[in-house]
Amino acid sequence: MLTISIDHPDAEEFIEKKQDLTKVTGANISVKVSDAFMRAVKNDEIYYQRYPLDLDFDTVYIPTNSKLGELIEVGYHKYVKRIKARDLWNKLIHCAWNTAEPGIIFDDAMHLKAPDRYYPEFSMISTNPCGEIGMGAMDSCRLIHINLAKCVKYPYTEKAELDYNVIAHLGYYAMKLGDDLVDLEQEAVKRIIDVCESESEEQEMWEKILDVSKRGRRAGVGILGLADMLAQLNIKYGSPESIPIIKTVMETIFKAELKATVDMAETRGIFEEYDGFDKENPLFQSLVKEYDFETYRRMLKVGRRNISFSTIAPTGSVAMLTQTSSGIEPVFMPYYKRRKKCTSDTDRVDYVDKLGVKFTEYVVVHEGLKQWARIKYPEENIDNWSLDKWDTIYKESPYHGATAHDIDWHYRIMTQATCQTFITHSISSTINLPKETTEEEISKIYMEAWENGLKGVTVYRDGCREGILNSVSDKQKEERFESSISAPKRPRKLDAEFYSVKVGGEIFYVMIGLYKNKPYEAFCFKPEKQIKINNHKGILTKRAKGLYSFHSDLINIDDLDSLLNAEQRTCTLLVSALLRHGIPLKFIIKTEKKVNENITSFSSAICRILSKYMPKEESAEICPKCGGRLIREGGCIRCLDCDYSKCL
Repeated sequence: MLTISIDHPDAEEFIEKKQDLTKVTGANISVKVSDAFMRAVKNDEIYYQRYPLDLDFDTVYIPTNSKLGELIEVGYHKYVKRIKARDLWNKLIHCAWNTAEPGIIFDDAMHLKAPDRYYPEFSMISTNPCGEIGMGAMDSCRLIHINLAKCVKYPYTEKAELDYNVIAHLGYYAMKLGDDLVDLEQEAVKRIIDVCESESEEQEMWEKILDVSKRGRRAGVGILGLADMLAQLNIKYGSPESIPIIKTVMETIFKAELKATVDMAETRGIFEEYDGFDKENPLFQSLVKEYDFETYRRMLKVGRRNISFSTIAPTGSVAMLTQTSSGIEPVFMPYYKRRKKCTSDTDRVDYVDKLGVKFTEYVVVHEGLKQWARIKYPEENIDNWSLDKWDTIYKESPYHGATAHDIDWHYRIMTQATCQTFITHSISSTINLPKETTEEEISKIYMEAWENGLKGVTVYRDGCREGILNSVSDKQKEERFESSISAPKRPRKLDAEFYSVKVGGEIFYVMIGLYKNKPYEAFCFKPEKQIKINNHKGILTKRAKGLYSFHSDLINIDDLDSLLNAEQRTCTLLVSALLRHGIPLKFIIKTEKKVNENITSFSSAICRILSKYMPKEESAEICPKCGGRLIREGGCIRCLDCDYSKCL
């Protein structure tokens, strides 16, 4: 996560940074916004940015007649910029509407009740990539999750009820496991230190990480399956009835975590930085006292084991493994159609693409919805239900009207605010919005999130990243269509670019022939000797039908075809044919992954290099593994067409 304070004079430039999605591709960005700035926005006031951020305005003279947006030097390496708060706010909102970034971190709320607030080295500087843990330098997330979908007795029936004893039990022992995870990390870091070069910068860094781990013992106990839990109780996510249930569940977990961290302080010892509960954040003290007075009294006496301990992460990969809803998110899609390439003559053929590749289609259904259907229709084989059947049956289920795109955003904020009360860190959650959502509505969402005490908020307007990148004119579409009908004749020699790429621990050589500076053909093979050669330029020559050579200052290959096996030869021919006929790269990558599932490393090498040539209009969010459909849940993205998942 890359962050900047709204108070910094360069904040506007930072806010606009990811409007070009070919830039800053390896991180999320968020703006740390203060309560003072939010009040200035609400009241349409002038606001003063400054550098350094701790600049005391009482110690410098600020001209009141300075131009808006003008950077004024008010001392040695001290600067002030006078702006209209609402103008900068509108810029931030436009960018979030346009590309879903930046998100917002409400800086004051992050610190307000945080138990680590009065520990300078541990107080939040920034967050981890998905925003659920705010922390200082050299600290770690150490995430662990409680599956709430396992806490309902008689799920999806009239007798359904929460087992609060189970919830409390899981909360208590999850906290203990979270603390064990700190020890496991320390053991791993010590092993790394043992192999580091003595007195090196790397050794120094790992020793700092180990020191911070010992002194703070930060843990990250969270939840997943909240949406499934509500559905099991026959309560719709985002309904008025859901809020008090969520409050009671989160309070139960919070009290169990408190008890566990105090018990461990007695049996295992306090975190090293601990300086007495009476000297800590008084608002955190009040929170503990309000919800668990007995534990409050014990904490005053014996302290606690962990400086801060609870969170709610996006849990993308874990939710896929457990087949539950992720984090506190609603279910994104309860069912959809998926295709799998036919691999034998006995496979059922439901679809044939333009290249003649055959696919079997099948319906993917959220596991919770399937469980409900089995209880509702015990005599039927739901595995054979068609998509049309699910369309009809789904409307009877507790998931109907309660998915990511159904829920009123007011209730999304209310749900997050309810959970936040009982979370010592923060929450990763994305509010999914329909494509027609306006900038004004997103401004209201961010403002309401602040007013409700959220520590952060992120929105994703359906298709927003595709919308900015797919604005191709009709003429361009016609040219692309025409180019797909007939390929330009290959010159005898083509300029080419050579790459060494490592996939699955193996090095592959990839050569891309260029025609009018665009990819025209591709060759890829795994060399017998795994030697990495620097990326460079060369010449691809067609010497005869099926006979190609590559020559450069670093490597000479007289017969590329002889280095390929049968499957690789087929793959190379397919990719080159698609390139020559002007098929958009994102579709080539998607096809290549599907056709060559059995030679994943080889395919990945080609696709990874081809992606470097993808023009802006094709660079909308697509799965890097199969080219399929990506969706956003919390701070994670996952693919609907394969098992790809990544926390951003």
